[in-house]
Amino acid sequence: MTQFVCLKSDGWTMWVDRNFVGELDARDPLDCLRSLARGEMRNRPMADVWCIDCNAGPCYVKHFKPVPGHGGLWRRLRRLIRRSLALHCMRVAERMRRTGVATAPVVLAGRRRVGRRREHVLVTRDVPGENLQAALFAADSRTEQRRLVELAAEHIAALHRAGFVHGDLLPGNLIVSPDRAQLSFVDNDRTTVRPAPLASRGRRRNVEQIVYRLYATTRAEVTRAFIERYCRSMGMGRARARRFEHHVLQHVRQRLAAGPRDRHWQKMVTTP
Repeated sequence: MTQFVCLKSDGWTMWVDRNFVGELDARDPLDCLRSLARGEMRNRPMADVWCIDCNAGPCYVKHFKPVPGHGGLWRRLRRLIRRSLALHCMRVAERMRRTGVATAPVVLAGRRRVGRRREHVLVTRDVPGENLQAALFAADSRTEQRRLVELAAEHIAALHRAGFVHGDLLPGNLIVSPDRAQLSFVDNDRTTVRPAPLASRGRRRNVEQIVYRLYATTRAEVTRAFIERYCRSMGMGRARARRFEHHVLQHVRQRLAAGPRDRHWQKMVTTP
């Protein structure tokens, strides 16, 4: 299990992997992480993401910006429950690894108060391999695509059996190992742990997220192979699996009929 130490500097409270402590400048850790940036920094409305090179190897930094305003009621309640988004992600990642679910190891999680708001920073190690989206585009046959989606279905079912529901289950957040035998989950800042009675809706939404995007890159039989392998891995009977497949495909077709309006769909269609 990773051992963390608590550091405080420039208003930041950080939990850092012992092997990563030497990479930080005590004056301003966030500026230090920015100075190590390699390549282009991706600026998003809620967070900035960049890659760094350090003694621990390539890592990814995600800086959650302090967002103005209080947001809706659910967002305010969630902020009260999760005092630190980065610390929540670190705890979830450690718990996932203890249950045998592969994920990107966290080496730093920190928070700082900015006025009445908070900002957070998270550093994770790079996971070798390519994401499922790129692997599907690079597959040279329908058989290879089917093997990849069945691998994804088995690992997603293992994630759900362990009690987790991923907050953003996109093909880009599933990393396929170079030997095509392992799949890791990344971008876990919205991943939650839910007891079985409360997890069914979240699990189905995870499957719908993947199936919705598989329509852009694969044939219908490959998508059905994903659903069938997921149902089998979850231990569903034949009748329950048919109902589950019907429900998932019905929701996906309704979204497709409404039109591909989200930016992830546009990226899937236009970016090989």
